[in-house]
Amino acid sequence: MKIYNINPINFTGQRQDRKTIAQLRQDNKYDLNLINQRRINQAIDTLSEIPEEDNINFLIDVSENLKYGTNIDLGKQSYNDWRLKLNGAIRKSYDKSPKEVQERLADKITHLSDKKALTPEEEEIIKLRTSLLEKVDFERLEKIPSDNIKNLPSNLDYFIVSSEVPIAQKLYIMKRLNHFMSDDYKINSQLEGKKTQALAEIVNDIVVDTPESKIPNIKAVNQRSHGMCAAISICRKDLAYEDKANFVDMILSELDDNPFMMVYDVSKLGTNTKIPIPKPDLDFDYALSRGYRIIDTSALYWMHVADTEFVNNEAVGVYYTFDKRYFDTFSDSHLMPDINEKLSVNQDYYRALLKSKEAIGKVKRGAIIREYKQGSGKVNVSRIYGNTRFET
Repeated sequence: MKIYNINPINFTGQRQDRKTIAQLRQDNKYDLNLINQRRINQAIDTLSEIPEEDNINFLIDVSENLKYGTNIDLGKQSYNDWRLKLNGAIRKSYDKSPKEVQERLADKITHLSDKKALTPEEEEIIKLRTSLLEKVDFERLEKIPSDNIKNLPSNLDYFIVSSEVPIAQKLYIMKRLNHFMSDDYKINSQLEGKKTQALAEIVNDIVVDTPESKIPNIKAVNQRSHGMCAAISICRKDLAYEDKANFVDMILSELDDNPFMMVYDVSKLGTNTKIPIPKPDLDFDYALSRGYRIIDTSALYWMHVADTEFVNNEAVGVYYTFDKRYFDTFSDSHLMPDINEKLSVNQDYYRALLKSKEAIGKVKRGAIIREYKQGSGKVNVSRIYGNTRFET
């Protein structure tokens, strides 16, 4: 006897799908990136096709104990309404199930759409939102040129209702932002009166993007003039996207009035041990006058961290952020430490010569390339290098 139309059951795949979906009921320390969100959506679609009582009970349990998403209604929509998607999968699986299974689960299915009461954590988040907005200087906020960044109240609401951040992390970040705006947090003296702008920039970056944004919020980064290391830039964006709590903590460490910044000790990775690294001189006013954001300016601290010998916690080089005194001669420069105080003037002169030689070399190379492209393969560079001719 041959049996037809029986679909093979993939127990390994179903177990993996459950593991993927189960993330939604856990207060994880990570945020859900797009790849993870896509996997969760695919897993929900897959389990919606399985007509099993155990499968339906699993989906109901996740729906009723969601940690990603919120019951808070601020008039904003998240990118993924996990409860709505889970409930849709539950009903689809329920409709495919045998009649006796439907009878046992009928009461649970009836209450799927019941409005959920706010949890104590969600109620606290609402209070912290109100408290935070009361501290905002809205007149200064309106002077911010970027439409994305000045849209602080809306960005904050999108963060609160987001489906990528677990509730516990939202609560932690809201507490940290309130601390930042309080009198207890002492900001760098150069940034007095600019807390609102810094707050707007932080919230702009952790929300990543919103339906109201003309360009993604995370792209509101100013790198047009300074040479921020690509690795540092990428890591900053990744943190704001996938590890928002650590991103906020990092920015608060950069902007406070402490002359040191706490950095993970690479000799003790995995232990969460941090060591103090001195902050280099950084002229925020000069940077802001050139159009930089506050938190992009403070990212330059990490260029100095890159010049640090972690084993002994000592600087093996000096990083110059901006150089207003010498007309930006040493701007964005990694230099050897001063020999001594008496010779520092001579050493600066030598450094300037090296920088000038490098800059002149770039100009000469550019001139040769342009002349080559415009000519017929013969480049006359006598006016650059004297009576010398290069021919191809």
